[in-house]
Amino acid sequence: MRNQVAEKKLEARMIQTNLVMGSSDMVDRERNQKRSI
Repeated sequence: MRNQVAEKKLEARMIQTNLVMGSSDMVDRERNQKRSI
């Protein structure tokens, strides 16, 4: 059971970092678009 809890926490952390990375990725894309215009 302990393993499952650890895996869930790891998964949640991965999703969190992915969300953070994704949001910064979107900001970078918007900046790049403004530069190219």
